Amino acid sequence: MIKISAWLICIQVMTISLFAQGDATLFSVNGHDVQRSEFEYIYAKNNNDPNKYSQKSLEEYLDLYIKFKLKVQAAKDMGLDTLAHLKAELKGYQKQLANSYLMDKQIKHKVLKEAYDRTQKDVDISHILLRLGRNLINNDTLGAYKRILSIKKQLDAGVLTFEDAVQKYSEDKNSRDQHGRIGYINAVLPSGFYDFETAAYTTPVGGISNPVRSRLGYHIIKVNDIRPARGKMEAAHILIRKPKEKSAFLAAQKKINHIYKGLKKGLPWDIAVQKYSEDQTTKDSNGSLGVFGISKFDPAFEDAAFALQNDGDISEPVLTKYGWHIIKRISKKKSPDFSQAKSALDNKLRNDERIQRARKAIVSQIIAQNNITEYKEVYLEIVRSLDSTFYTYQWVTPQPKKQALILIGDKIIYNADFIKFLKKQRGKRVRTKIYRDYDIALR
Repeated sequence: MIKISAWLICIQVMTISLFAQGDATLFSVNGHDVQRSEFEYIYAKNNNDPNKYSQKSLEEYLDLYIKFKLKVQAAKDMGLDTLAHLKAELKGYQKQLANSYLMDKQIKHKVLKEAYDRTQKDVDISHILLRLGRNLINNDTLGAYKRILSIKKQLDAGVLTFEDAVQKYSEDKNSRDQHGRIGYINAVLPSGFYDFETAAYTTPVGGISNPVRSRLGYHIIKVNDIRPARGKMEAAHILIRKPKEKSAFLAAQKKINHIYKGLKKGLPWDIAVQKYSEDQTTKDSNGSLGVFGISKFDPAFEDAAFALQNDGDISEPVLTKYGWHIIKRISKKKSPDFSQAKSALDNKLRNDERIQRARKAIVSQIIAQNNITEYKEVYLEIVRSLDSTFYTYQWVTPQPKKQALILIGDKIIYNADFIKFLKKQRGKRVRTKIYRDYDIALR
């Protein structure tokens, strides 16, 4: 007998990228509950491209999973699960799935918690950048790395101040005139900048990081300040643009002060926007700028906006490079706790490099703890024997001299065992190549 919870009904209206919070029971088969997290894990594991997630695919996969659970229950009802060979096989599958599931959960929790903790702080940074071109050869990369190490040595020795090093070496034209200052950043930075982000969040205030690499090149980062994260807010503004003529400067300033006084005396905000604001893009929406976080607007504007304490408060006139602003706070968005933020972070980091790094770190830990020895030269010998037929059904399996490939405690896995595994996976390789060639042909 199968029972499906109310959560399943909600599947019709849910957003696929953000699952509901909490680990609810998704459905029950003969009194055995199947948790939502179990289904999410299996779905994501077998649909590893988030761009292809859809309500239709979710519903189809759920239907298949329910049928699978029903078949398992039917086998149990028939006593098939008591047969020795089937019990051993089932136990193997369960162990494999459980280990993979627990490992992924452990990795994911660690990565998500680190990311969440970083989002709770804004870090003010400056940097020195040596750019790397897109088409690199090893000598180019090595040369840039040696140069960035030389700069770091000069900084450590006091031969150069950070500001002097920026002027002499940095290839970031946008920040060079500000002594390399980028300003405040907040995690999570885009993929390709994890080392950059880590350096920013682990270097003490006033400290200078070791060289790190990003998609842009090599960086040395200086941390100027760390503060509690400002988060996000919604605001509106009235703008009087800064005139090009110096003679009109005082008149524009007088105009914004006049508007501010009117607002303080009770002039309705919407009327003031319609009558005075010179920002045509926001005028029809009562000056609304929507929801924004740090580093989107001019620092003076941002400081004034986030300094407003209550919804509905307005700022005194603020001068930026665009002109004078009066800012109205619409709302301040409450920062979610970790349990609330996990789902969004999970979706954001699904294909981020930090997930792969964390997984490799845990695998390395498991290898060390279980006394696993890999014979890489034996592995490379197999790799070197492969040719273009490896991605076809015509591939002829090599017959190398029997050698140990992996040693796990007292158990030896030979090169022949690995070759047998590769042979069994031939169908997957062929399909992968077909899909890849098809994808390339469409581009």
